[in-house]
Amino acid sequence: MLDEQAKKISVSQQIRKQYYNDTAFFYDVPRPEDLPNQTYISEEDEVKHDHIKEQKRRKIREALKSIEAEKSKVTAKAK
Repeated sequence: MLDEQAKKISVSQQIRKQYYNDTAFFYDVPRPEDLPNQTYISEEDEVKHDHIKEQKRRKIREALKSIEAEKSKVTAKAK
């Protein structure tokens, strides 16, 4: 829900009234004790996974940049 100041400065506006309470629809349920590890993904696990994926993407981008730099050097020397 937008506060009064946000309504004044924001381009996006609330188009429908909120008919529910966020706290009523949010719950943090502890993991059942008898649940196998492979069937449960916690939010912390997802955050770690996203961080690892981003690190891999960054390494790939850096490797591609270095390959392009090497290609440029070889092309410049050939001329």
